[in-house]
Formats: sequence, C-alpha cells, structure tokens
Amino acid sequence: MNKKFALVDLKGGLGNQIFIICFANHLKKNGFKVYLDTSFYKTKQPFPRDIEINLENTGLKVFNFKNNRIFFFLNTWFEEIKNLQDYKFSFLNRFTGYYQNFKFLTPNKEYLTNVLNIQNTQTKQNKALIHIRRGDYMTLNENLSLSYYENAINRLLDENPKIKFDIFTDDKNFTLNTNIFRNTENIFFPSQNEKALEVLKNMIGYEHYIIANSSLSLIAAYLSSNSDTNIYYPDPWWKNFEVSINEIPAHWIKINNE
Repeated sequence: MNKKFALVDLKGGLGNQIFIICFANHLKKNGFKVYLDTSFYKTKQPFPRDIEINLENTGLKVFNFKNNRIFFFLNTWFEEIKNLQDYKFSFLNRFTGYYQNFKFLTPNKEYLTNVLNIQNTQTKQNKALIHIRRGDYMTLNENLSLSYYENAINRLLDENPKIKFDIFTDDKNFTLNTNIFRNTENIFFPSQNEKALEVLKNMIGYEHYIIANSSLSLIAAYLSSNSDTNIYYPDPWWKNFEVSINEIPAHWIKINNE
C-alpha cells in the first residue's frame, strides 16, 4: 500500500496512554507512518495527567498539530475503531480515541514490556492484588461497591483459603473492613509525588488479581497473567458512562458491578 500518515492523539493517564500506544504500534505494523500528538498535556483538564511513558522507547515520533480542519475536510478524523479493514484511509489521518481493546493490547505484550522497561518478575505465590480506585471516580460516581470486592474475595478464597491479599488504593483515607477484606497483609496508600508507572510496576507479579474498573490494574493483571491466574473484573466496566474494555479474555471472571 502507499505510505499513509497517522497522527494519534495521546491523552489520559498511564493506562489510557498504554492502550493508545499499542494502537499506534498496530497502525505502524500495518504500514502507517505514525506520529503521536501530545497536545492534550498542554491544555487545562478537569483531571490533569502527565505523560508517564518514555516516548523514546516507543519508536514513534511526536508531532503536535492541534488543527483538525484538514482531517474533517478529508473525512479522515477517526475516533474509536476496531478493525482497520472497515475504513478507507487517506494520505493524512487522525486518530483520537482511547482504543481500549485487547485486540491491540495482546499482540503488543513484548513491545509493551520494552516500552515500559518492565523486567521479568517472580510470581508472588498465594498472593492476590486488590485495586481500590476512588479519587476522581468518586466525582464521576464510578467507584466500585464493597459488594463487588466481597463477592470476588469470597470466590477466590473458596478456591484457595490460604490466599493473602495486598490492597493498592489511591484513597489515603481508606479504612479496612476486616469482615470483607479478609486475609489482608498489606495496604499500599498513595505517596507524595508517586508516579503511576511506579505503582504499575509494583502491581506486577501477583498470582491473582481483583482489579478495579481502571486500566491501571487491568494492565498489571494482563502483564502478570498466565494460565493459572484468576483475574476478577467488574461488569459492566462503568455504570454511568459509555466506557468499556473490548474483547476482554474469556477466561477472566466477571463480577457484577451493581
């Protein structure tokens, strides 16, 4: 095919950045000359985020171009897409979605570990991670209920009563309910100036996962998973907004998000 150019908007927190970069690499594998637009991080946002990824590791160049008129004129402004084959692309194309789809994530596992500089870690046997995301999720009314965690914990303990849990939370005021969060060994609270990438790396390596409706713990679970890993996730992903993760692996275990 003739060389086509793709300008991909990088935006959001670390989890979103990871999905977008995997999509951008998918475009590159399919013959596009790909550039990342990082203009998002120079604008005022209700929930400010930083670029956490070392973009030099991605093999992609940065080109900031805020004007969308040319892409609207060419009809080559694309948001969420699932299959490149379903679209007709022009010489210049802009992609502005979040692309939270395992179709783009799964083929890029090795690429992603190199981009994030994640070393091989030994699995923490009989240890499970619980992620409790609050913070901005409280404002959005998308924080998960205690019943979600209780159901997931009970199911995991039914399979292995010896499992011990580590809790990662962004809520510095989180109080442990020992009736629900049984067998808890450690609680990791947010620390000052802590980077999301540091948290992600600390989340990697657990034998099992009870994730939040957050791409941060989803990515940690994905990078750590093997055939014996139980991963529990909320369904629906979000209740009040049209936010979902597409093509979640069939062996991941749904827990009702009431």
